This record gives sequence, structure tokens and C-alpha cells, in this order.
Amino acid sequence: MELTHRSTHQQIIHRVTVTGGPVLPMPYSQAGKTYRVEHLSVTYTQRGGSWTAQTVQLSGTVLKKDGSDSKTFTRHDAWGWEQRSELGFVRAIVDGFRPVGSVELPSISEA
Repeated sequence: MELTHRSTHQQIIHRVTVTGGPVLPMPYSQAGKTYRVEHLSVTYTQRGGSWTAQTVQLSGTVLKKDGSDSKTFTRHDAWGWEQRSELGFVRAIVDGFRPVGSVELPSISEA
């Protein structure tokens, strides 16, 4: 039996829980809502032998005006994370989790 990749690009997704994450403004909120980052997901794609972060998603609990947790949860892509100073922690995580090498499929021997 032989295994073959179904696509020409390979992906790896790293997901982490962020304890004590920063409070950030919600994108597109006209009411000035904020949320606490609790989860981060990075999708890396291998192209030309190097791994690049294709998407970065942040998610967490939306905060009430008094700063306490609401029952609402938000998830969104972190557009422009490379340039935004308030997302400096994201750069450190993306660089720290960046894979090396290539994705190898296991060889399977039939018994």
C-alpha cells in the first residue's frame, strides 16, 4: 500500500489556549466592545520548502462594559497581525511554532 498527498501544498495547524490573554478591541465594533484572547490558531502552509503562516485566528470571551465576562464568544481572523503593535504576542507565538522540515507520510507495510 502507498500513501500520496492529495494536494501540492501541505498544512499544519497549531492551536493553543492563552491563559491571562490580553484584552483587545473587537474588530468592526462601533460600540467599542472588547474581548479577552483565550485561544489562538495558526495555519502554516509549506510552499517552496519553507513554512508561512497562512491564517491566524483569535477567539475569546466578549467583555461587558464593566470588564466582566459576558456570555458571548467571538472568533475572527487577525488581519495585519504582522504590523499591529498590540498583537506582538502573536508574532512570538507564530515564530515559535513555525514547523521545520516537511510533512512525511508513513510507510505502510502489509502483513
